[in-house]
Amino acid sequence: KQKTAYEIIAGDWSSDVCSSDLFPSHDKTRRDNSEQVVSSDANGQQRVYWEVKTPIYDDSDPKKLWGLCGISTDITSLKHQEAALRESEKRFHSTFASAPIGMAILGLEGQFIQVNAALADIVGYSIEDLQKKTFQRITYPEDLQGDMEKFAQLRDGLIKSYQLEMRYFHQKGNPIVTGK
Repeated sequence: KQKTAYEIIAGDWSSDVCSSDLFPSHDKTRRDNSEQVVSSDANGQQRVYWEVKTPIYDDSDPKKLWGLCGISTDITSLKHQEAALRESEKRFHSTFASAPIGMAILGLEGQFIQVNAALADIVGYSIEDLQKKTFQRITYPEDLQGDMEKFAQLRDGLIKSYQLEMRYFHQKGNPIVTGK
C-alpha cells in the first residue's frame, strides 16, 4: 500500500503537501522520491517544481515510517528557458539545413560535425560521407595553408569569422571554386 505525505505526517501543514507524495511502504530499498510537480500559484499561474522527498524511518524500528524530509525548488524559469532554447535550436537547424549557400559546423581538428545539403551538393558527397571527412582532406593543397591560418585564428578566438575564396575537390576529383 502506498501512503500519502498526509498519512505519513499528521499536522496542519500536511494539507498543503501534494497528493503525488506517495511512498511505497513495502519498498525499503527505495529511500527517496524525486519528481517534477506542476501546480498553480495564488494568481493561477502555472509553476513547476523539482521535489526530492525522502522518507525517514525510526532508528529503533526500521519498518516504522515516522517522517518525511523534502526539498522543493521552483524550476519554472528553467523550464521556460529550456523551451526557448529548444525553439531557438529548431529555428537554427531549419535555417542551416535550408540555406542556399554551403555551410558546415567544424570540430576543433577540422572534422565536419554538421553539414547542410548545399555544401554536400557543391562537393558531390552525401552529408553522411562528408561528415566522415575533414575540411583539410577536401581542400585544394595551395589553398589549405591560408585556410588553416584563418581556422587557427578562429579557433583561438582571435577572429569571429572568416570567408575565403577556396578551391575544394569534388568527390569526382575535379577542383571547385567557392568564395566571397
